[in-house]
Amino acid sequence: MKIDKLIYIIILFSINYEFISFGGDIGVFRVVILPLALIGLFRLSKVTIKNTTKKYLLIIVWFLIWTLFSSNTLDSLVNNTINIIGIGLLILYLLKYFTLHLESSKLITAKVTLTYFVPHFIYYLFFYDDTLRFSGIHKDPNFAGGFINISLMSALYLLFTHKHIVNKKLIKLSLTTTVIVLLTLVLATGSRGTILSSSIIVFLMVFLHSRKQIKVLLTFIMLSIPYYVFVIMDKVVWHKNMSRIDLIIWRFSIISEEGDNFSRMALLNNYLSVSTDYIWYGMGLDGFVEKFGLFPHNLLLDILVEGGVVFGTGLILVISYLFLSTFINQIKTKLNIYFLIAFAGFLSFLPLSAYGLKLFWVLIIFLIISNNNFFHGSESTINKHPSS
Repeated sequence: MKIDKLIYIIILFSINYEFISFGGDIGVFRVVILPLALIGLFRLSKVTIKNTTKKYLLIIVWFLIWTLFSSNTLDSLVNNTINIIGIGLLILYLLKYFTLHLESSKLITAKVTLTYFVPHFIYYLFFYDDTLRFSGIHKDPNFAGGFINISLMSALYLLFTHKHIVNKKLIKLSLTTTVIVLLTLVLATGSRGTILSSSIIVFLMVFLHSRKQIKVLLTFIMLSIPYYVFVIMDKVVWHKNMSRIDLIIWRFSIISEEGDNFSRMALLNNYLSVSTDYIWYGMGLDGFVEKFGLFPHNLLLDILVEGGVVFGTGLILVISYLFLSTFINQIKTKLNIYFLIAFAGFLSFLPLSAYGLKLFWVLIIFLIISNNNFFHGSESTINKHPSS
């Protein structure tokens, strides 16, 4: 059992470093995560996956297989084949692992995902050029922000739910300081999606743990800030010495730093202009890039571009159903850590080309296990009505 949990910890920890390459397409996923998933599957070979998850697996497999047929080059076909096999094995391993270790892995999951911000913070302290948007150990500040937001959710989860830990003053102070550091990193990214997502994450967690009067105040603040930004953003003029706050507000006021041709709305319009030609079976991401010079930068649009109505719609419906049904069911009583991490991740990655991330598929598994009556106890759950 200890070996099984160690394998899970290393895999979940390594997901944060999937961008690191050892040369060409050989990276952390193929060198570390995939071999460990194979070892884990061998150890859990006798474990049977719950029937309630199999209907979702069919849709996931359906979509993954389609990416093979959307490959436009031989290199793309080879890489997609390896990635699909690897992702499939990772998904199968996680489902088998959680069948045995779901409850006992909640705290482990929170602690491991909390560490996602650590390499970013080290980079921030020693290598960050404050004249640029912060991207940490990743090449893109938007993706870095997504991983940081997952750490933020885990930190808030531990701070609010594990009273036996947080009652110790030093640990409570450390978690509170960590939240402040994470919010600082979020602002440094200058990413609109990351900042909006972190605001929603903080609002959700604090709101669930507040008295009625505080809930009203929080709601007022959350409505006032966007209004304030909307009112003043046209008055903010870019200059090289502008403050971080002004830079963020300025970025909300522009369509794109690169120009209209690369704005999110322009990318959507590009897809709509050719969607009738590729609506059923998709055009593949390579096809979109070759035609328009950039990825769609929208999770749902990416899936439609890749798989069209026939192959992509099913995955979108599955993700939407899992999110809505799980949230509605759990908001009445509790929100478990797996759902909270999935919520933070998908919220942050929604405006990005994110389904190529291995983390994306881990988040889907987190949604599935949150939705299928895996939870029978109340360990480490969010109390919506905390005592005074």
